[in-house]
Amino acid sequence: MLPVVESIHVLKLRKNDKSELENQLTEKFPGTRINFLEVDGQTVNKNEGSINLSFCQIVNQNYVDEVALDITRNHIEMIKQAYESEAKCVMFMEEDSRIENVGAKKCQSVNNWLANSPKWDIFYLGYCNYPMPVSFLVTTNVVKLWNPLAAHCYILNKRGMEKILNYTENGNKNMKIHVDKMYTKIPFLNKYGMFPMIAFQNKDPALFVKACDKLNLNLSMRTACKYNEYLSILIPILFIVLLGYFLMKLFF
Repeated sequence: MLPVVESIHVLKLRKNDKSELENQLTEKFPGTRINFLEVDGQTVNKNEGSINLSFCQIVNQNYVDEVALDITRNHIEMIKQAYESEAKCVMFMEEDSRIENVGAKKCQSVNNWLANSPKWDIFYLGYCNYPMPVSFLVTTNVVKLWNPLAAHCYILNKRGMEKILNYTENGNKNMKIHVDKMYTKIPFLNKYGMFPMIAFQNKDPALFVKACDKLNLNLSMRTACKYNEYLSILIPILFIVLLGYFLMKLFF
């Protein structure tokens, strides 16, 4: 049992076989309509291509090439298709994303929150808070995200789709940016996520690999995201504890 959505939109390269992913999604989301947006060329994932960048350029996340722009355009195209279908809750993912099994109790808790909370617009099943690792626990399985990157697997409700399409004027404005970074810049886009996260890329993004190479680190993106999600919870708690301590020292 996984988060209940009306349909799933998957971005994939036409040349790649979809059977393995389609079988997994059919098993995990029985009865849910699956739509594949199939594109030509290296326009789906961020794991391909030769990029010669300095470490500062990588960590600043300002490098945008034609592959990244294609990915942004394709995500917006999927959102347009979902919005025009009148769907109210839709999952969007890239073909390199894989969803792990999760307990029924946890999933029921998340589904209840998604169905009853008026707060959320976008709900991430996988994410990495960057550059500020900050999240706030809303329930034991839901977090309010500060600035999540990674757009390999997320859910949008109708209002979230409207906010993204309005911000981009249906793909005609504010498009020269990585799609995940775009989502952090859209005003009043309420971002939440699953905790712990359940969606990971099965191949590390090229920029992440290059950053690790420059730091001489042997670290997978999956491991980095897991560390990040727990660190993101601990940092606000630690800040509040330290702030309370200094205030007590100051006034008492």
